[in-house]
Amino acid sequence: MSVKEMRRRRMSSFVMNEAWRLKHSSALYELTFSTSLRLAWLVIRGKLISHYSKVVGVTFEARQKLLRKLISYSKTQIVIKLQRQPNNRFDASAIAVVAKVKERGECLIGYINSRLASTLAPAMDAGSQIIVNRFDVTGGGDKLYGCNISYIIA
Repeated sequence: MSVKEMRRRRMSSFVMNEAWRLKHSSALYELTFSTSLRLAWLVIRGKLISHYSKVVGVTFEARQKLLRKLISYSKTQIVIKLQRQPNNRFDASAIAVVAKVKERGECLIGYINSRLASTLAPAMDAGSQIIVNRFDVTGGGDKLYGCNISYIIA
C-alpha cells in the first residue's frame, strides 16, 4: 500500500469518527449523518473552528454531585447542549450548559463564562446552532470536579 493511500485511509477514518461524534453530540439538533459528515469535513479543512471552554459555576447548587454521577455514565449516553437564558437575573447573555442522559433526564451543570457568552449569545439569538462535540469531566478524588467542552458554531 502506498503512502498516499495510507494517508487517504487515515483521513477518511478521522472524518468518519468526527462525523459520528458530531451526529451523537448533535442528537438534540436532529442533524442527519450526511450533514454531520459535511460538518466534519468543514472542521477538518479549517472552515469551521472547534472552540474550547471551561464550564463555570460547577461548584454551586449541588452541581458537584451531578458531575460525580455524570462520570458513571458512558459518553454515548450523554448529550451536552447549550441553552440561552435571556431572562437570567445575573447576566442577560447567559448560556447554560445542560447535560442530558438518555432515559434519565437532564440537569444544569454550569454556564459558559460571561465574556464568551456575550459573544456567543447574539449568534444563538440570530439562529446559529452551537454544537458541543466533546466534553470532559475533570477532577475527582480530593479535587473538585470541573467540566471542559469543545463546540462548533454551525
